[in-house]
Amino acid sequence: MTSQTLNPETLAARLVSELDENPAARRILLRTLLTDDFLLLPSKVDSLMDLPAKVEGLMDLPAKVEGLSNKVEGLSIRVDHLEQDVSDLKAGQVRIEGRLDRMEGRQDRMEGRQTRMEGRLERMEGRQDRMQGQLGNLMGRNYEHRITRYIVNTAYRDFKMREVRILQGEYSSAHANELPSKIADSEERQLITAEQGYDLERADLIIAGASRADRTPAYAVIEISVTIDSHDISRAADRANTLSSVTGERVVPAVIGDSISHHDRRLAQDSGVTLVIIRE
Repeated sequence: MTSQTLNPETLAARLVSELDENPAARRILLRTLLTDDFLLLPSKVDSLMDLPAKVEGLMDLPAKVEGLSNKVEGLSIRVDHLEQDVSDLKAGQVRIEGRLDRMEGRQDRMEGRQTRMEGRLERMEGRQDRMQGQLGNLMGRNYEHRITRYIVNTAYRDFKMREVRILQGEYSSAHANELPSKIADSEERQLITAEQGYDLERADLIIAGASRADRTPAYAVIEISVTIDSHDISRAADRANTLSSVTGERVVPAVIGDSISHHDRRLAQDSGVTLVIIRE
């Protein structure tokens, strides 16, 4: 059987008819016959359809660029203002630092003046202390002079002594050698130590006499102070014990002054020290 050759038109018609009846075969044939670029052409055409809208969007770009330029210019102006503000702040800081330096200089000068004033004040206080000390010594000497001057009457009244003579004190010239000789003799006989003898010789006032009761020998060691304190009391008691060792007789320890605290008054009483208050 001899095959019949179809002419091109007939063959093409039959293919078109078959492809119309079989869409799946048509798609396969198209993929076989057409290139990838041709197959993508519809999507590219769709993209080109959106191009006018994109171009229209690009038409607004100059306005946007101009808006951005205006914003940048505004920012530049603000930056310029900020730089000016920073410059003004720096200048103000420099002025403030200058004022602070001047204030510190003034403070240093004031501190220097204060230091000099404090030094002057300390020197004045030192002079005042020395003057007060000198005044106190003068008052003490005047008070001691007055007490010694009237010690005979005081001894008669408060120590129960008569025939009083001053062995050591302001008016002891007539009996100046009596007590030192007895002290030296007691040191040689080791009845007292050299320190005790030296301490006894520093007593403000030492008197000798006779007891008003039985006319037996009697002595008194007296510490004189405008304001009596515990040191005066202890010195009077210790020196009276030393003098008792020197003389072998009864010795009255006594303190005479213008004032005394309640505590020291009790101390004198407990220590057996006679207290005599004579106002200045």
